[in-house]
Amino acid sequence: MSTTLLFQCFGGDDHGPISVTGRPCGDRLEALQRMMEHELVHLVELLMWSGSSCRGRRFQSIAERHFGHRAHTHELITAAERAHARFGVRPGARVRFQLEGVEHEGIVNRVTRRATVLVPDRSGRRFSDGRRYATYYTPVDTLEVIEQKTLRADPPRGRRR
Repeated sequence: MSTTLLFQCFGGDDHGPISVTGRPCGDRLEALQRMMEHELVHLVELLMWSGSSCRGRRFQSIAERHFGHRAHTHELITAAERAHARFGVRPGARVRFQLEGVEHEGIVNRVTRRATVLVPDRSGRRFSDGRRYATYYTPVDTLEVIEQKTLRADPPRGRRR
């Protein structure tokens, strides 16, 4: 259970109705309850049948009969969705930020609680696009979007050693 996800979904008014397992939730406690019910069905399936899948008919049947679930997904607002809605920040965006008085420009590679920004750097790690980058984990609200255009189908990924 992601407490961060639960708290950010019900902390403001920048979203519409939120549902978990196809049922509307008025607050984070209701959302947590629906998530726990969902996980209980997984536990029952694992104990009884040694496997579990939310997409399976058995899982969905149990969840609907016992808890009234009409879906196996949630509509909680992720950090990435919030970053895009509030600040226009998303993977692939070219951004600018300052760190210790030095201005940097780079590409947003990932958004979680903070944005992972790849800044071109000759001594940095080589990524899938063949270029070298220094990686910065930056608060989303400190980023200035320069260009929204996605530069590649996927942002560069680090190579495994």
